[in-house]
Amino acid sequence: MKTILFWIILVPLAMVALVFLISNRTLIPIDLWPLPVVFRSRLSVVILFSVFSGFLLGGFITWSSASKARRQARLDAKRVNTLERELEINRVQDEATNMSAGGETLPALTSPSSRNAA
Repeated sequence: MKTILFWIILVPLAMVALVFLISNRTLIPIDLWPLPVVFRSRLSVVILFSVFSGFLLGGFITWSSASKARRQARLDAKRVNTLERELEINRVQDEATNMSAGGETLPALTSPSSRNAA
């Protein structure tokens, strides 16, 4: 379904871009004001370059503004991994303690689901 939708959107968009490129073949001067340089390029190339550079600039701004959230997510993931390791160590220690106490589990150390089942 995604593939069909992709092609339904891509083909008309590509056709519009192609018609745009063909119909805007006029050469225009591009003057880089502080510099004594003047380029001549097709109007369609200038417009598509402007749109593409705006797309890249917007993507970079979005990516850089999300850096704080990515950093926090990395820190949270590290903390979760550390806590999971500590929890596993505590479980192993509790099991070893219960085994040395004769195999009986203390009521305070059982999980809530096992208390409800009894």
